[in-house]
Amino acid sequence: MSSEELVFPWLSPNHAEKLTAVKWTLKNSRYEIHVPTLDTIATDTLVTHCLQVKTKIRQAVANETHQGSSFFRVLPRTLAQTLLTTWEQVLADHPPEDQTEASFDAALRNFVASDATEEDRYDLVQQLRSPKKPRNVAVQQFFYRLRELNGFVAWLPGTEPPLTADQLKQSLYDGMPSTWRGRFVDS
Repeated sequence: MSSEELVFPWLSPNHAEKLTAVKWTLKNSRYEIHVPTLDTIATDTLVTHCLQVKTKIRQAVANETHQGSSFFRVLPRTLAQTLLTTWEQVLADHPPEDQTEASFDAALRNFVASDATEEDRYDLVQQLRSPKKPRNVAVQQFFYRLRELNGFVAWLPGTEPPLTADQLKQSLYDGMPSTWRGRFVDS
């Protein structure tokens, strides 16, 4: 699989974009996170952005009863207008039963599915099965990226299962240069 065919790049996206402060208040509690505004529907960027926003909200909002409504309130404020329209349409087509993390996750999967396909999920799993470590990426960083991308599989539409822990280890080994593999076996 060439680098042009990768569903997600091996190198993590550069997060040097301009960060915007998103502030909100729930029942006298004030919260704030800093995230870029998402302006592309590219699958790798969309999934990464949405999960990054979710993680930052979870870190900022310790009160679990505030987390669900915070997810629904904040994510739209991190989307450019065209993506915001898509998000609103997803919520209109599949109204959440409540504002819990589970409902947000379901809405997020539908949002990702508005552009991603089952083929994207299949291609990502195939990318994980036969990786090639880029020269400028440390082994540990490459393994962390393999794990991160494996976690993204569940957010894409389709039924292709993510790799197991043993399959991930095998992928790491297979993705190493042949000289590294030879030294690893000899040690």
